[in-house]
Amino acid sequence: MSDSILQVNQIKDKGGNATGITVADSTANVTIGNLTHTAGSIGSAVTFPAGHVVKTQRYTTGSEQTNITVNNFLTSKTIGNFAFTPQFASSNILLMASVVSNTNSTGGYIYIDFYKDASDVTETANLSGYSDGLCLNKAEASWQSKFLMFLDECSENSTSEKTYKISARLNANGSGYIGWGSNSPCVVIIQEITT
Repeated sequence: MSDSILQVNQIKDKGGNATGITVADSTANVTIGNLTHTAGSIGSAVTFPAGHVVKTQRYTTGSEQTNITVNNFLTSKTIGNFAFTPQFASSNILLMASVVSNTNSTGGYIYIDFYKDASDVTETANLSGYSDGLCLNKAEASWQSKFLMFLDECSENSTSEKTYKISARLNANGSGYIGWGSNSPCVVIIQEITT
């Protein structure tokens, strides 16, 4: 028995409306209702169940290093520049980073957090809102790699491009650093998670 081929350009619903399935002649793209499947992409009207990761990006800081000498989070005391544009306005953004830091005995502790800026948010170097940031390095520990993670719930509810960085402050007078150089760069993973 030979293979059979059914060729159509439109399948209508029972009432005869043209809102069923359409197959384009030139591209073979399939449209189901208002959802179009194009080779290699998913239409914007597709709904993902809450909690699905729909986008992941990885970044490194290269050879950046910033000297921290202040005891408050400043937008100028950062490393990195990680641009991320979500596909869906209602998504949350999961931030994960590994960063090398150090502080001298005068500084006591260096506190590390995330920076965020976008066209529709207020720039901040203390995204978590915690006064001591998301993780710390104590002076006696010397140079160490620290991990921090934060779920940005994106109250701006938009697909504007967001810029994230790593920020830090000291708990006292002294000097500290975030970033160690190209041999041990800060690594950042950013994921978009549906709500």
